[in-house]
Amino acid sequence: MTIDNDLDMTDVPVTLQVTSGSGTGDKTVQAAPGVGYRWVMKRYALAPDADCTLRWYSGAAGTAISGIIPLSARQPYNRSAGSEGEHLFACLENQVLVLNVAAAPGAANIGVDVVIHKA
Repeated sequence: MTIDNDLDMTDVPVTLQVTSGSGTGDKTVQAAPGVGYRWVMKRYALAPDADCTLRWYSGAAGTAISGIIPLSARQPYNRSAGSEGEHLFACLENQVLVLNVAAAPGAANIGVDVVIHKA
């Protein structure tokens, strides 16, 4: 996916490492960036400790911005945008970045490492 021409990508990327995302349901990965900005996903790595399915959402009420990602226990999953000026997906303006985890009850400790831009 190519970044829209109206995005300002001069901001420094934000790298997050979330390792306390245990359990199921919605996990806020990054708070809303403020009016006039949105999170743009450049790359991410996921490492669950149990079989699960994941999906990225824009906003707490949830507009899906990725497909369903089925993962196996202890099998790392990585995605990255191809070249400079590209991204995987983007949140809507001023929305939190959410990762939804669906797994067996009490399962799925998810390690998340993402690089996003405030654009």
